[in-house]
Amino acid sequence: MVRMDDAESSGPLAGLHLLVVDDNRDARVIYKTILGHCGAFVTAVASAGAAVRALKQIQPDVILTDLSMPGHDGLWLARRLRRREMKTGVHVPTVAITARDDIYPREAMPDAGLDDWLVKPVSHRDLVRVVGHLASPLAPKRSA
Repeated sequence: MVRMDDAESSGPLAGLHLLVVDDNRDARVIYKTILGHCGAFVTAVASAGAAVRALKQIQPDVILTDLSMPGHDGLWLARRLRRREMKTGVHVPTVAITARDDIYPREAMPDAGLDDWLVKPVSHRDLVRVVGHLASPLAPKRSA
């Protein structure tokens, strides 16, 4: 598990704890850098299994997950999160990030329990906008 300890104390995402799940190390570094510069504290892991383990120790405000990963993919993780939500009543907004929108059609995203999705390459502006919107107390929450 990689943690970003140098999050800025101000910025559009100040005070948020985010979980980034991506098997690509470069992608994790890029997302951590962007989100950290916007004030978020970022925990980054390399697999869906590692994300499940991390969630036993942390309560992120938003989860960003790559969809196409070896082993369990991001859809598996989203479904697991929604089963957990049904037990705990706590909704953690989850954003899919994919370069393979041909394999993972947008129509399947809500049914899998994803709140939003971004297609790679993701712009800085879109990444921050989506995370900020979903972390907002005014953002609509899915019902369990």
